[in-house]
Amino acid sequence: MSQLDSGGQSLNGRTKYEIHRRTETGWELRGWRNEMDAAIREAKCMFDLPGTEAVRVVRDHYDPILNAIRPNTVFRAAAPAAAAPSVSFWSRLRARRAPPPAEKAAPGNGLAVRLAVSLVVVSLGTAITLLRS
Repeated sequence: MSQLDSGGQSLNGRTKYEIHRRTETGWELRGWRNEMDAAIREAKCMFDLPGTEAVRVVRDHYDPILNAIRPNTVFRAAAPAAAAPSVSFWSRLRARRAPPPAEKAAPGNGLAVRLAVSLVVVSLGTAITLLRS
């Protein structure tokens, strides 16, 4: 495994710092530097560009033993989120338990109407059966 000096540089030169910028469309790689301080300075300048939601600097370190690159975020900055209205626990619970707003019932769709129709049908059937016997 490689060792790093006090500036974050790899002693064997296998570390680079990628600068990423997030916009409405997502994250994009904007460049890379060999020095961590230069990459962070550039990311801070990039944060002031219009349309930038966030920036980050990712340290990519090549590990020759594992033959793999291990990324590690060393700097990130994001615009503060818009203040969402605070909703209490009880308000959310009431909203979850509240029945959906009642729509205007069309004629014949109510429970009472269906029961009345069923009662009339059963009564007519009973009357016909009695008249036939």
